[in-house]
Amino acid sequence: ICYVADVLTTWGIDPPIDVNAKLGDLVTGEQAFSLLEGLTTLDVDVLNRNYSDDDLMEVCEEYEISIRDAFTFCKTEKYNLPFGVRTFLRVDQEETLVRMLAPNLYGGVSDGKLDGDFDEDDPDGLTMEDIARMQPMED
Repeated sequence: ICYVADVLTTWGIDPPIDVNAKLGDLVTGEQAFSLLEGLTTLDVDVLNRNYSDDDLMEVCEEYEISIRDAFTFCKTEKYNLPFGVRTFLRVDQEETLVRMLAPNLYGGVSDGKLDGDFDEDDPDGLTMEDIARMQPMED
């Protein structure tokens, strides 16, 4: 379901994705065919391993990351959140989120140190990675 919701969000379906909705009500026939073709030809085990075992809220709890900061980070980085804070991020996205925001690991910038004012249209603005590099590493 993580893969399907991720693809649907990439195609422009507005979150939250209704898991009870008919696929034909969400996408065109061509998109439905493409999605079903992918599901029948891709290795399901490989697809499942591409997604975290924990949803965003659980990751935040485990690594002591503010859910507000995590949600802001995900939106800034344009991560698909088809189920909001109950979305299972891709493994690489989760690793980046934890690396950037975990206060007890890597000197992350969570717990109120983010102001949530990240304008991706502002070329002079700092990226999340720039901000994280500016934070001192705790011993």
